[in-house]
Formats: sequence, C-alpha cells, structure tokens
Amino acid sequence: MTLKAALALLQAGILAAGLALLGALVSESLERSLRADADDLLAARADAIESEIRARLQIGTGGGALASVDVDPGGVELLSAPGLFVEVWDSEGQRVAASRGLPAAGLPWAGDTHDDVRAGHGRLESLPIGSGERVRVLTRPIVEDRRIIAVVRVAESLHLIDNALAGLVRLLLVGGTLVLVVCIVATWLVVSRALEPLEAMAATAEHIAAAGDIGVSVSTRGTCEISRLGVAFGRMVDRLRHLLQSQRQLLADTSHELRNPLTVIRTDLDLLGRDLHPDTRQEVAAEAQAEAARMTRLVSDILFLAREEIATRGPLELVQLDDLASDVVERFRQVATDHQVRVGRLDSVSVLGETDRLRQMVANLVENGVRYSPAGGQITVSVWLDDARTAVLEVVDNGIGISSEHLPRIFDRFYRVDPARGRSTGGTGLGLAIVKHVVTSHGGTVDVASTPGVGSRFVVRLPAQQPAGLAWPSDPMDDSATSAAALSEHAAGSRPAETPLTLDHPEPHP
Repeated sequence: MTLKAALALLQAGILAAGLALLGALVSESLERSLRADADDLLAARADAIESEIRARLQIGTGGGALASVDVDPGGVELLSAPGLFVEVWDSEGQRVAASRGLPAAGLPWAGDTHDDVRAGHGRLESLPIGSGERVRVLTRPIVEDRRIIAVVRVAESLHLIDNALAGLVRLLLVGGTLVLVVCIVATWLVVSRALEPLEAMAATAEHIAAAGDIGVSVSTRGTCEISRLGVAFGRMVDRLRHLLQSQRQLLADTSHELRNPLTVIRTDLDLLGRDLHPDTRQEVAAEAQAEAARMTRLVSDILFLAREEIATRGPLELVQLDDLASDVVERFRQVATDHQVRVGRLDSVSVLGETDRLRQMVANLVENGVRYSPAGGQITVSVWLDDARTAVLEVVDNGIGISSEHLPRIFDRFYRVDPARGRSTGGTGLGLAIVKHVVTSHGGTVDVASTPGVGSRFVVRLPAQQPAGLAWPSDPMDDSATSAAALSEHAAGSRPAETPLTLDHPEPHP
C-alpha cells in the first residue's frame, strides 16, 4: 500500500468514526428531547383525567367503586387528540372509557406492567401497536385508601418522532457520505502534492541506484518539512555529483601526473642495471631520487586535497596568524638558504581555524615564492589587521611572475604556466589549489597580482578574531563584534570592500 493510500484510508477511518459518533450523539440527544416533551404531555393528560375521576367519585362510608362513578366520555374525548389516546380501567380490570381511534384490543400492555399496577406503581414505556408503529404509554393507577380504584392509561403515537429520527439518520448518512468523499479527495490531493518531493527523491534514488547516473537533479517547491527535505536531498545529490566529478578529475589528473615520474624512475632503474660510468650512475640515481621525492610530495598533496573535498574538519581554535607566519618563515630560512625569506609588517592578529591547515596554506604560499624566484630572490611575509577588521596575510616575491592570461586559473589543480618548468622545480601543481581550499573553508578569500619579470603578490583575507579581554586595534571603544559572528558573516559572503591588487614593488604592505 502506498503512503498516499494509507494516509487517505486513515483520514477516512477517523472521519467516518467521528461522523458516526456525532450522528449517534445528535440522534440520542434529539430522541431524548422529543421523548421528554411527549412524556410531559402524557403526564399532563393523566393528571387531568385523574382529577376528573376524583371529582366525580362518590365515596360513602364503605368507599366507592369506579362503576358507580359517572365518567364523562366526552371529557375523556376532549383530553385526547390526533395521535393521543386515552383509556380508563376500573378496579375489576374492565375498560370503562376510551378515546376514539383506539384498536378494539385497546392500548398494548407489557408483560410485567400488571404487576407494577397491582403494586400501585405507574409505568412509562414505548410499545409496538400494529404495522410497526410505536406508542409511548403512561400507565398510572389511582389509589384511594391504599386500594386501586381505577387505572388511567394515556398514550401518544411515536410516529412523528420516529420519522424525525429516521430523517435525521438519512440526512446524516447522506451528508456524512458526501463530507467523507470530499475529505478523502481533498486529502488525496493535498497529500499527493505534499509527497511530490518524496516521490521525486525516490525516483531519483532509484535511477541513481539502477543506472549509476548522478547527473539527475531534484526540483522541489514549498516550505513544509517534506519540501525542505527535498531541498536538502537535492543539495546532497549536487554535492555528491560535485564530489564524484572532482574525484574523477583528480584521479585523471593524478594518473597523468604520476605517469611522468614513474616513467623516469623506471627508465633510470633500467639504466642502473647496465654498466655505466660512476659519474653517470650517480646522476641517474640522483634523478630517480628526485622523481621519487616529487612523487611523494604529489601523493601527500593529493591526500590533503582528498580530505578537503570530503570536508573533514578538526576542532576550531584561536590561531595567532602572526606567530604562525613567523614560524613558517623561520623554517624556510633554514631550508631555502639561497633565498631571502623574511617577515615584513607583523601585527598581532588572531583568526578562528585549524592550525595545521592554516600552516599548510602559509607554507604553500612561501614555497611557491621560493620555487619560482631565482637564487638570491626575496620572499616577504606580512600580517596585519585592515580597517574592516579583517586579517590580511600577504606574501610578496620578486620572482619570474605570471602573465595575466594565466592568473584566472592559477588556483586550479595541476595547472602550470609552464608544465616543463613545474616538473623541473619539483612542483606538484597542487600547492595553490590547497591554498584556495583552506582559505575558502575558513571563510576567506585569496587574490593574486603578478607582473612577469617583476614578481607576484598573494593576499589572503580571513575573518579576524578579537582576543579575549582586548579591544580591536582600529576602534578601542567598540567591542560588539564576536568571533562567531565575524566568521559566519564572512563565510556567508559579507566581506569588506577590497581594493584591486597591484604589484608596484615587491616590498610588503606598509
């Protein structure tokens, strides 16, 4: 059974039960009200007849009998009405007066009514009287000196009441059926519309499972919970599609990038198996080692990017960006001895993020500057807080530079301005792609300006974090900004206005 059918049947069952209960309560209430009115009328007629009998009864010393009482048939007839019947019985069980219209046998008696009358108790009951019709009968004994002198019976036909109740039942059945049908149809339409996102999600999931086609999309509308689920499912499919495409592209690019070092290593190993001059053997071995080292860096960068793609995040912490940049510069001073790696402006700036990933980002920018700068080249790292309370990291080099047509793709994976030059410097083509991923995941931006033959300037902007207990340097009186608000605002795209990057000189930002 489908969910729509189950919900429609559930709605129909609940509504039918509710209508049946309502109909029963209305019928019962109406029947009680009409019966109470009939009982009051019967009691009033019985009181009138009893008063007349007591008034006409001649009671001697030894008491009187109904037979000696002059019961006025006209009076009895006056107390009757269409559908209202009256009869009087004496103490001997003989009917002495009756209204017209009664059957020859008189009003019906219930089996135990005589016992109640003998005991001096009245009786009010509904009894059948031919042709399926019913009458409401009040039987009242008249007691004088502890003996029954007469029995008065007053009855009213229940034909009108039964017809009214039957009409009400028919109305409830017809009206309830119409209401039930309308409600079922309305429920089916509403549920069908509400479940459209679920049906679309189910069809999409079945298509993906059957055909493996992740290119399908899910379109939903509305603001209900199911629509929101459909939107989330669509985003998940889009995210999965992006991840699969990214992984496929990464696999293709990785295969291409690994092919060259593997070919070189295999060739070098073949050469090493031959009888070579010691100097040549040493050159071949060094080349193989260099390619192996490059391949190791490539695999390491690929693993880092893979973790970035699946959004694996560690705990956020307060990171002193200036201290981190200083540590990276000190490390490169020790390994890049033929370059001048130094710090420029270094203000105390904090950001909220992951220390290891931010360190990797800074190291990649510095390594890029070292790799593409000539011996003796200068790489300057600066950190400061701009007027918009944004942390700025700047890495400037005076290397070979990048032409303008290559700048839009400089952060793409495995993109190189000169592939041959990239392999000769040992680069993997993933360093700047990693920088882009890290900066974006921290809610920041990265830009580059470069002039061939002059150098390059990379500027990273991240949402700054105000240290606890300290005021912002740019406005000591305003401490309203918090780290969480700054990070969420920056991640949502509300960034300060930025001036175009220029590369007038390789010196750090003043």
